[in-house]
Amino acid sequence: MRALIQKLVLLGLILIFVYPLLGQPQDMTWGNIPRSDLSMTVYPADSSAEAVVLADAGQIRIIAATGSQRTRYFLDRHRRIKLLKRPSFETYGQMKIFFVHDDDRERIEDLKAQTILPNGRKYQVLAKDIFKTKENEFVSSLSFAFPNLEEGAIVEVEYQLISTDVIEPRPWFFQESIPVKHSQFRIKNESRVSYVTLFNGGEYYPERESVGKVTTYRNGETRIIYGPEFIVMENAPALKEEEYITTLEDYRAKVRLQGESYYTQDGRREQLFTTWEKSARSLLDHPQFGQQFRKKKNFKKVLEELEPFISQDMSPEVIMKTIFSFVNRQLKYNGRASFWVGDNLNKVFTQKQGNAGEINLLCLALLKTFELDAFPILTSTRDHGKMYRHYPLIDQFNYVLVGVKMGEKIVLLDATDPLLTVNMPRPNALNKLGWAVDLEHLSWIDINVPMCRDIYGSELRIDEEGNVIGKMRAIFNSYTSFSERQFHHSDPSGSYWKKRIGMFTSDVLLKSVEVKDYGEASSKFMNEILFEVPGGAMTAGDYLYLSPIYYSTFEENPFQLKQRDYPIDFLYPFEERYVVSLIVPEGYEVEEIPESTSFLLPNGAGKFEYKASHLSGKIQLMLSVIMTETTFSPDQYDNLKTLFDQLVTKRSEQIVLKKISDK
Repeated sequence: MRALIQKLVLLGLILIFVYPLLGQPQDMTWGNIPRSDLSMTVYPADSSAEAVVLADAGQIRIIAATGSQRTRYFLDRHRRIKLLKRPSFETYGQMKIFFVHDDDRERIEDLKAQTILPNGRKYQVLAKDIFKTKENEFVSSLSFAFPNLEEGAIVEVEYQLISTDVIEPRPWFFQESIPVKHSQFRIKNESRVSYVTLFNGGEYYPERESVGKVTTYRNGETRIIYGPEFIVMENAPALKEEEYITTLEDYRAKVRLQGESYYTQDGRREQLFTTWEKSARSLLDHPQFGQQFRKKKNFKKVLEELEPFISQDMSPEVIMKTIFSFVNRQLKYNGRASFWVGDNLNKVFTQKQGNAGEINLLCLALLKTFELDAFPILTSTRDHGKMYRHYPLIDQFNYVLVGVKMGEKIVLLDATDPLLTVNMPRPNALNKLGWAVDLEHLSWIDINVPMCRDIYGSELRIDEEGNVIGKMRAIFNSYTSFSERQFHHSDPSGSYWKKRIGMFTSDVLLKSVEVKDYGEASSKFMNEILFEVPGGAMTAGDYLYLSPIYYSTFEENPFQLKQRDYPIDFLYPFEERYVVSLIVPEGYEVEEIPESTSFLLPNGAGKFEYKASHLSGKIQLMLSVIMTETTFSPDQYDNLKTLFDQLVTKRSEQIVLKKISDK
């Protein structure tokens, strides 16, 4: 108790010094609105914002069980939003608060809400206008609309959530799709449960300072103050989709409490967290997971159909590829990311479709039957979010791959699409890490895939009328070959190339598109495209001008922001190379070609290169962009932006040809 008092005193001293630094008082008084908030018409930090959260204050109190009362937590919340523009009324002019009614697990109490107009007039939400709805057999909601809304109004709500879900209380979010001026969350634990605090936010902020147990993160005007029992965030920008991210939830500042252990009444400490090894054993014994591939009765019928395709003289690698091909051509993926089996693998095979777990665990079962060193790898899809390596939280996973130990390497298999090949997990499963659920290989592994190398080679000539006649060979590998096969399946004529080339020139005539290399067992796919660009060489007196690169994956620089707050996360390492050969037309000579240049990212993480030369009546251009790394922190954003600026600029630079004088 003495230690607890000392801790609270220390925390109080910290708060005294911390809160004056922030433009928001520690506690809000109901209906007492600062004049500056009432008169605000534009949020200075984001003039485009339709609304702004002025303040969102939460406090969670976890109370020990007493008598017949179970351990509970009380979450008190007080929230204010300024509605700056009318479109915000639809989203923030009404509210729905969910709670779990099943087993009386949660309830909402002391709910009050009101609208405050810029002139200070207040309109209460009446009790008769609050509607209780049973959403399903587990969840109910309280919903209401704020009355008398107008631009500049402030809506305010206060309530208390009482819950017995003390092992994993509700998370607190500091960021939203609109700016948040101030958000604070305080933690008071008076129970026998101890928690780990899983905090997301500030990892990529350029400034960090720690004083005792309090850490302050700064990124421009945005600040996070993180202490053991409180977290404050000030001037949080709106969460907005950007290019090359996993999911916005990975970058949202938030905190989650997870019960780690508890003390019994006689003083014994009991663990709530299991260990990774215990979690693995539990999964391997689970009837909807491990038993499916460990007990032959669950896939006996499938094995009978596979056996004619396997011979004793096959090498382990050939057996692996045969089984992989057998499964991914027999079963159709139903689109559900999961690692569980609903019924049994025989039934899945009979139905010819299944979720990711059912398909990949069937593949695993067959591999293990033929004595390959194979095991499941749990991961999280990119849209599901990042994983915590330090805590055995099984709900952080939603997908399963198959790992096969071949010598010193682990081969990754994902049989959910017949167009996927070995070492090509579904793109959404490329989330960097996976957990091997195998007692011999129990570990986190890096999900690395080979570099995707694509080459676009063009041969161009200019006819007497200034039209550019071209032949381009587009060679795709790995993940781009996967997507190109999908395009080809949906449109075998290849007419989509007209639109692609048309993005880089005002007009194009598509003559033909042929598949010159197509092997589903290979990662290579090649198109040969014949095309014509009418007037592609612009005439001005004795000169011809043309930009000879007619295709690029990057139509424009994908990095347009002045500042990036999130990491850049490419799906896979890649190289794109454009090689152009232009025949100088008879009667012309080369007047000017673009200068060669290059740009290298720090530590060799990426490179842009452009080379131009002419010899024996031909002009040769080579443009390439290479990314050997896939993840870049926000402080590397400017370098990436510069690299792609050079790509776009050099791609559009012109070749100048001059008519040879008759003199």
